[in-house]
Amino acid sequence: MKDSVTSRSVLNPGARPDSRRSDGTRNVRQELLQAVELLLGGRSVADLMINDICREAGVSRPTFYAHFDSKFAAVGALAELRLEEMFDALWRSTTLAGPESEALWTAQWLKMVDWWRQNRLVLTAAGQAWRAERGWPEVWTRKTAIWRHYIERMREDGQASPGFDASALAGLIVAMVENAFYLRFSGADDLFPDDERFAQTLSRTCLRMIFGEMPAS
Repeated sequence: MKDSVTSRSVLNPGARPDSRRSDGTRNVRQELLQAVELLLGGRSVADLMINDICREAGVSRPTFYAHFDSKFAAVGALAELRLEEMFDALWRSTTLAGPESEALWTAQWLKMVDWWRQNRLVLTAAGQAWRAERGWPEVWTRKTAIWRHYIERMREDGQASPGFDASALAGLIVAMVENAFYLRFSGADDLFPDDERFAQTLSRTCLRMIFGEMPAS
């Protein structure tokens, strides 16, 4: 079962919710992620200290390290939860979309823009953390597999022509999308001054990568 974080959001601070499991024991991992999310409301990941996370969560450093190897791992785990929620919401609506569905894709990317904006502090901090560790997050691996399956199904249905290796193409799409959102919400928004153009650009780029030439509108 996936962990869920119902914390004092950095966008909606309030009382810490009950993080105990149904059997009454503490869910320490969840409490640590709640502490990370709260602290990221007032500092960058570079200034995030493990001692501060432990103090906020009310645990010791050894307890922290029993759950996470580093502060980057904790930030990444929190962001993965947010990205899983966001991607699931996007994918449910676009899983059957074909090459003629630019409007549908654009609408879903706009929803993703709103989600990123709501979780901007956590997700941009995770981007910094992943770049610092030079890793490929597990959530990206799962998303790559989903994109690969979609590409292969579109090819099997005859909607997309065979082309580049589906796994490589899926990985490229995931990396492009994640980096586009990271740049969009970490100070490079002058490249896309409005959400509609940003979402439309993502839609057209992804659809062309998968299907080739777009049908005439």
